[in-house]
Amino acid sequence: MEHEVFRGGCFFAAASLEWDSRPGEVRDRVAATMGEWLLALEAAIQDAQDAGELNQQVESDQLAFEINGLGMGANWSFQLYRDKTAFARARMAISARIEALAPESGAKVPARLLPPPVEVDEGAARRALRDQIAKLERDLAAMFPKARPGQALDWQVSAPGGPRVLAVGDLEALRDELAGRVEEIRRSLSERSAEQEEQRVRIESLVADPAGHKWERVSNDDIGEPGCKYWHSQPRFGLLGMLMGWWRVKISSGCP
Repeated sequence: MEHEVFRGGCFFAAASLEWDSRPGEVRDRVAATMGEWLLALEAAIQDAQDAGELNQQVESDQLAFEINGLGMGANWSFQLYRDKTAFARARMAISARIEALAPESGAKVPARLLPPPVEVDEGAARRALRDQIAKLERDLAAMFPKARPGQALDWQVSAPGGPRVLAVGDLEALRDELAGRVEEIRRSLSERSAEQEEQRVRIESLVADPAGHKWERVSNDDIGEPGCKYWHSQPRFGLLGMLMGWWRVKISSGCP
């Protein structure tokens, strides 16, 4: 909600306010989705109780109601008043409520309530990260031929500090940077492909109606093709043709 992933804030908060008093399939669907959300909050609260992080006497449905109400209130305040402090206030209120429900300081949590110890296989983690990095490098290499020479695409990925055996954190940082670079280049290539397709359609329009596209010019570079060929709407016989409305498309024969 804070980053406005959806215009208008939380979609379901807005839909709930709009449809809560209007019986029908839409209201039922919104109510069912919000019910699943409240159940997910209750399940998280119960997990915290099982882990000894929340008092066992906490009523999960009551705390879920309070957390949901604070979140909805922050969304309302931000959307209506553009109150940039709304989410910080909600976080503070939720944190204070949860801390107040934590087991008493110094109280020993029964062993059965403690989460089991997690054994981390660093070797397996490193192998998995290297496999992910290798796949991203292959994806990056596969996209390279799709870009024409001279296109300003940044293919570089920063080195993680010179030749050495990379720790898990370094491998994660390298993977994340590669993933970001791959996504950035993929988006850039997609945008250029769409622009080039628009230019191809423009050529068709230009050829079909030269007079409707006076003096317009489209080159091979505009459609992502090599060479110096271009299509240029020009009048026949110079000034006379321009006065008489005699327009044509001149197609160059290529580079001189």
